[in-house]
Amino acid sequence: MKTTGYNTKHYGFPTKHYCRTLELRDNPELIKEYRRRHQQGNVWQEIIDGIKQVGILEMEIFLLGTRLVMIVEAPAELDLDAAMERLSTLPRQAEWERYMSELQDAAADATSDEKWQIMERIFYLYDFNNICICGGSATGHVLSGYISHYNNASVNILTSQPQRWKDTLTINLPDGSSVQGRLGIITDNPAQIIPRSDIVILCLPGFAIHDTILKIKPFLRPDTLVGSIVSSTGFFFEALDTLENPLFGFQRVPFISRIKSYGSEANLMGFKNSLNIAVERYDNKHGLIDFLQSLFNVPVSLLENYFEASFTNSNPILHTARLYSLFKDWHDGIFFERNIAFYEEWDNESSELLIKMDSEFFEVMSRLPVRKDYLPTLLDYYESHDAQSLTKKISSIQGFKGIMSPMTEEEQGWVPDLKSRYFTEDFPYGLRLIFEKAKEYRIPTPHIDKVFYWGSNLIKR
Repeated sequence: MKTTGYNTKHYGFPTKHYCRTLELRDNPELIKEYRRRHQQGNVWQEIIDGIKQVGILEMEIFLLGTRLVMIVEAPAELDLDAAMERLSTLPRQAEWERYMSELQDAAADATSDEKWQIMERIFYLYDFNNICICGGSATGHVLSGYISHYNNASVNILTSQPQRWKDTLTINLPDGSSVQGRLGIITDNPAQIIPRSDIVILCLPGFAIHDTILKIKPFLRPDTLVGSIVSSTGFFFEALDTLENPLFGFQRVPFISRIKSYGSEANLMGFKNSLNIAVERYDNKHGLIDFLQSLFNVPVSLLENYFEASFTNSNPILHTARLYSLFKDWHDGIFFERNIAFYEEWDNESSELLIKMDSEFFEVMSRLPVRKDYLPTLLDYYESHDAQSLTKKISSIQGFKGIMSPMTEEEQGWVPDLKSRYFTEDFPYGLRLIFEKAKEYRIPTPHIDKVFYWGSNLIKR
């Protein structure tokens, strides 16, 4: 018996492996004969040809006592059940199975697929060596470059625009320095990278989450962690309904990010001092937290449940209150002289509305299964006590400087950009979740209602 190990093949493309088992009859002479029939040169050529013909890359059988274990390697996109069904119809396959059945503890007329039982993997080293980032958002850019520079993991990108990406991504840091991350596979084909991924992180607008989950679902390993860089646009509600994988999601994005050159350079404009995540269907929660803390180099805390990650007073409240204050009187034919700094020119009107919406938000949260203190109020978060101090704080945050309002320039001046994610995500996928819960529990939220109806009507234009 060889105890020094067996060499493995490298194919240069994504593969997956299966483990199957079967018992031989408890007879030393029959076991000896089974060995002989599987020696090189004794297996019928039609059997080997058929295995290769259905797309299987390698098939190995191991023996201990009467227990056989088969290892099958296949391309990541191969449907093994369909391949084995097709194999049973190829020349001499049924004859070979009958020939083997006299040695196996199985029915004489059983096919190979019926005899060899699939084994469940119950342990591996749980290393997160392969990370897939889905989406080309600003956060997706920064996350990809940042973790591929500071972490040993292989970072692959699933994007609808792979041709626009370079394999080296430059990330400009707040202190003026830059780092470069080396990316792995960049593709729009989930079959190329999802099967090899230990973690999949969605960096997507709310409207893209549903379709992307359906796109990656057929290629996910059961143990692959699927997460979202922000959970306030419906990630958990979509994923819990559609997937059976372990899930995690951030309450707030880890970085303030902006794209400088799509696919090649992005600005990391500010770090969060701490992060909160919700984890569902995963036992080793603290192992995941340790990994994320090493990834982002900040404390990461575990939330009580996915509601605490899904309902936040961050972007769904912060952005929509500001947009309403900026553009509530706008209609076709009105033009602005210039683009307005979204945060640096923050005003008291925006702060007053924000405080009122935040108060209504917490009224809604009081009816959900969340801890009373799972989120600070926005006044507490921004270390303020009234509208004036909140305005002063938000307008002076260094990481917010240079961020402009979602506007486009036309010949006669500037107008709101209704295709911006501030509109297409924060109203229908962020604020809507809060609005609907308020209606479900019949909680009066006049300011949230006013802003939600205004934004919803605007983006329907």
